[in-house]
Amino acid sequence: IFQLQREANDYMMIIFLFCNTLGLFMLPLVACLTFVKQVPPAVFIYIGMGVIFIFVCVRIIRGIILGLNSSKISKLYLFMYLCALEILPFIFFVKLFMLLIK
Repeated sequence: IFQLQREANDYMMIIFLFCNTLGLFMLPLVACLTFVKQVPPAVFIYIGMGVIFIFVCVRIIRGIILGLNSSKISKLYLFMYLCALEILPFIFFVKLFMLLIK
C-alpha cells in the first residue's frame, strides 16, 4: 500500500510472528477446551478471547510504532490503514462473538 519495501517486509514479519506465537498460546486452550470436562467451556473461550485481544492490541501498537518511525509514511495514510484493515475487522468479530455467545 505504501510502496515501501523495507517497512512492508518488517510489518509482514511482525504479523507472521504474532500469528505463530498466538497459535502456540491457543493450542493448550483448545486442548483443554476439548478434554477438560470439569471446567465450563466458557472459561476457556473467554481466556482465548482475552489472549487474542492482547495479541491484536500489541500487534497494532507495533504497527503504529513501525509507521511512526518511518519518515516516508504519511501519518494520515497510516491511521486510515490501521482503522480500515486492522481495527475495524477486529471490532466486527468481537461484536459478532458477543452476539453469538449471549
